[in-house]
Amino acid sequence: MFKKLATLLAGAALMLAATSAMATPLNPYLNRPTTVNVVNNGENSLQTELNGIFGAGVVDASADQLGVGMFKIATPGSNVIAPQFKFEWTGNSATQSAGIFGWNGTTAVEAVLFDGSAKAGYSTLVKWNTADSGKITYFDQNGDFISQHDFDDISRDFFGVFFQASENSEFYYSVDSLNPQGEARVLGYEPTLSGAAFAYEDGTDFDYNDAGFFVESIAPVPEPGTMVLLGAGMLGLAIFGKRRMNREA
Repeated sequence: MFKKLATLLAGAALMLAATSAMATPLNPYLNRPTTVNVVNNGENSLQTELNGIFGAGVVDASADQLGVGMFKIATPGSNVIAPQFKFEWTGNSATQSAGIFGWNGTTAVEAVLFDGSAKAGYSTLVKWNTADSGKITYFDQNGDFISQHDFDDISRDFFGVFFQASENSEFYYSVDSLNPQGEARVLGYEPTLSGAAFAYEDGTDFDYNDAGFFVESIAPVPEPGTMVLLGAGMLGLAIFGKRRMNREA
């Protein structure tokens, strides 16, 4: 049995090594907090918008930024999230979009939740039919159906959020390392697991109030623990082997 277990784990290690050679791990951890500049143009500040979402004094725009940029569904057994578009203060309001993305080992895979036609009060229903695919249903501010689209390659256990100012502009992700120069372009806030808010910066003033949406029942996560599982197997093998040698001694 010992030899069979060793062979199995050795094979798993080789498979993992081969997979790792083709795939690049995505580090979800962020260097936070980052500075949120003061708004000087009569727009609502990010703090004002966060107060409207969570209540005054619940979240501090500067001090309470999430340090992780990838998420999973928090409710056990659930396969649904329902993002709500909350605000936008930008000249790009007619062209910008926001959504979720997955990581396929080499690149981000995006699915739009809100396009340039979306306004505060619009919502979507994201339903996973498999572990990494499903449908997105779009509703207006009155809850009336707009359309429905499929998505693929976005895991319900490891997804992030993105914003884009216009169709041909850069994507800005909740994981800084995917952004140009590794900039912090998307900020997340989640005082409890009842919901998280995301806001982004599309330009150079870095007041992070250009657009924002809210998602209930998601939780921050690190990358899925393939290495942790393999490590646990190796540890078990070592313990098994030591006990066997002690019995034979």
